[in-house]
Amino acid sequence: MIVKAALALVFLVVAPSGFAGDRATYKKDVEFLLEQLEKKCGTFFKRKGIDWKKVEREFGGAWKAVKTDVDHYRLCERIVARVKDGHAGIIDFGFEWPKDEQQPGNKGVGLSFGIDGKDVVVKDCYGPAASAGVKSGWVVKKIDKKPALKWIEERAVHMADRKGYSTPQAALFAACTRGLADVPGTSWSFEFKSGRKSSKKTLTCGSGGGNGVPIGPIFPADDVKQLDRQSYGTFADGHIGWIHLRDIPEELPTQLDRMLGELGQIEGLVLDFRANGGGAVDHEAVFSRFLDEGEAFGGWKAHDAGAHFTGPMVVIVDAGTVSAGETVSGRLKSEKRGYMIGPSGTAGMSGKKETIELPSGLITVKVVVRSYSAGTEIEGHGIEPHEIVGFDTKQLANGIDPLIARAVELLEKGLPDKHVRYRGR
Repeated sequence: MIVKAALALVFLVVAPSGFAGDRATYKKDVEFLLEQLEKKCGTFFKRKGIDWKKVEREFGGAWKAVKTDVDHYRLCERIVARVKDGHAGIIDFGFEWPKDEQQPGNKGVGLSFGIDGKDVVVKDCYGPAASAGVKSGWVVKKIDKKPALKWIEERAVHMADRKGYSTPQAALFAACTRGLADVPGTSWSFEFKSGRKSSKKTLTCGSGGGNGVPIGPIFPADDVKQLDRQSYGTFADGHIGWIHLRDIPEELPTQLDRMLGELGQIEGLVLDFRANGGGAVDHEAVFSRFLDEGEAFGGWKAHDAGAHFTGPMVVIVDAGTVSAGETVSGRLKSEKRGYMIGPSGTAGMSGKKETIELPSGLITVKVVVRSYSAGTEIEGHGIEPHEIVGFDTKQLANGIDPLIARAVELLEKGLPDKHVRYRGR
């Protein structure tokens, strides 16, 4: 008994911090996770190009290298990322995270990019980048001596090792935003081109550079107002209203009432969903705000309460439009209420979620098990705009948001009957 107690004491002293003490536990967790992910998410594998047998070969024995609960967490995180699900991830863990394993939050360099064909273009520019003289509309030729698009694609692959993305456009969008933030002090070299002029800059992640969270509109309205996370204003001398929905909260219908009420007698509306983070809302109540009182259209019926805008509408999306942002904007497209434009399809991450608790109780995972629809299934696809609008470098250099400019142009010229059949009463 004395010998056994002594051995136990030695083990406790030399065991790594956070070690569960039973590697068989890690093995059981990994095998269970691989099995459950295939069972619950397998319906998406063909659509997303996932070879699960290859994943099983890659990770089936990876538990052997696990030494601590933190190692186990990171292994499970990488396995979950392989289902290419933007909502999926570890939502809870049952151990204390060691202080020496905690990492500082990422900081950016004050940039976000857009991809226009094979060109990488500066969209947002602020903080360290703006101080260095970088401007919106510049073309990025190289990053760390690599062609810019290649660097972005490799960055997307690197990020996808630990975080799943439901579509390729969502992964590239993340690399162009969150991928430009890293551990404070990280530096990258950039080669830019503006017209015939080229310049080289080295930018360092740090204070004032943001954290990579996507912004949405590049240049909002001059008379912009804020309502919680939403923004609104006008263009074209007040004739065209603009509303940017940063998220989809439960109170969105009443937010729309106030914003539409303050915009007044506008002739057209730009409803901007770029970088919309989703949420939860009564979709019928939202759709109701874009029909006349008591009117039925596209399977929806307008409530008598609330504000009602019945004029022409252009909907803007991008690959940062996710979840409920996709279902709300997608319904406006599929029901032919609005004309949709964007630089790409939406993120393709909207569906019913379930949790998976691993046998050890150390980790709980969330995954999408069924796709939501907005005229088409969203998960793994996204919603394609009626019209792709790129990042015009001349407009950006002149402080003009190309997406908003095109939306205003469409509203002034008239929307195509083929895609927008609603005309109001």
